[in-house]
This record gives sequence, C-alpha cells and structure tokens, in this order.
Amino acid sequence: MADKRTIKTCLKEQSARLERQHLQETNELLEALERHFGPEVVDVVGRVVAERTRQVWAEIAQREGRNSLEDLLRIVWSSETRERGYELTIEPQDNGVMVLVRRCPVAEMARQLGMQKWANHLICKGDPFMVEGFNPRFGFQHLKSLMEGDECCQQFYFIKE
Repeated sequence: MADKRTIKTCLKEQSARLERQHLQETNELLEALERHFGPEVVDVVGRVVAERTRQVWAEIAQREGRNSLEDLLRIVWSSETRERGYELTIEPQDNGVMVLVRRCPVAEMARQLGMQKWANHLICKGDPFMVEGFNPRFGFQHLKSLMEGDECCQQFYFIKE
C-alpha cells in the first residue's frame, strides 16, 4: 500500500514539474513573439484560446451526453481538481452559481514564474469560452481574479435569459 502512495506522489510531482516547465517555455515563446510582432500577439492568442476552448468543451459536453450547469460545475470543480490544491466554495444564487476560489495552484505558479499576464490570457480568459462551448445557453463572468492580483477568483455561472 505504501508503494502505491509513493508512486502516486512521484507521478504528481513529475506532473507538476512538467506543467511548470511547459508554462515557462510557453511564456518565453509568447514574450518573444510579442517583442518581435508587437501587441497584436495578445489578440491572436485570445482568438486561438477562444476557438480552441469552445471546441474542447463542446466535445466534452458531447462525450458526457449531458450539459447542465450542474454537469459543468461537477466537471470543472471535481474532487480531482481540489486534490491539485484548489480551495473553493460553490454557492448557489437565485440566478446562477457563484464560485469563490481562494487558492489556485496555477495562479501561484504563474506568480512565481512572473508570467501572470500570459497565464491569464491562456487560462483564465478562456473561461467564458469553456462555458459557452459546454452549453451556449450559459453565461460566465469573472468578477475577481487571483491571476490579476485579487484576493480570490469570483466566478459567476448563469443561464442566459
């Protein structure tokens, strides 16, 4: 039993190292592209992230065979996500669901690497497109963002009227 935990721990550590290395390399590439081509790179990245995120999450919804707001929240904020170090609460509201994320390991890593700008564009700014891809009847708002220096991420998921 102890060997299995050790293997699981080693795999998690290796995964974290690879994720960190990938983020560093992506940041270096995007910084170089922005220096060479100018601020238009941000717009191009935004368009690519939007399209790819919509596509991926539409495929997830199709594979799941269900795409309710509860399904989306179950997938995004699964126990597996929480095991990675996310600390959050999910609060039903009259007109949707508020998610308050007090700890985000990706935002922490981005801050350590000095790459909040690009991590924000690659990850956080894709959230509305994730929601839209999963179900076009849903909307999403970032009210606060750890990646942008707020004390938490405050995300509101809702059904469009």
